[in-house]
Amino acid sequence: AGNVMSIRGRGERREYVEKTWEEVYHFRLLYKKPFFFPIYGALRYGTGGMWELYKKFGKMEQEEWKLLRTYDDGEPGAAEITKRILAKD
Repeated sequence: AGNVMSIRGRGERREYVEKTWEEVYHFRLLYKKPFFFPIYGALRYGTGGMWELYKKFGKMEQEEWKLLRTYDDGEPGAAEITKRILAKD
């Protein structure tokens, strides 16, 4: 490609995407690092424009997901997510 789309211009392309594209869906599982198991909850951004925080209850055979809170003022931070997910219910 003659170095046209490799490194040169990457900054401009990223800037264009970040300024013009809108995120329409996001889903992320929540767990304690560095392990990917057990899953404690999930963070979701859907078409309604609000972030939703879910917590998983129960074992694998009888797990249940409950909506803990919605956020309409932006994605919640790590401290907020940790506080809500690890709270004793």
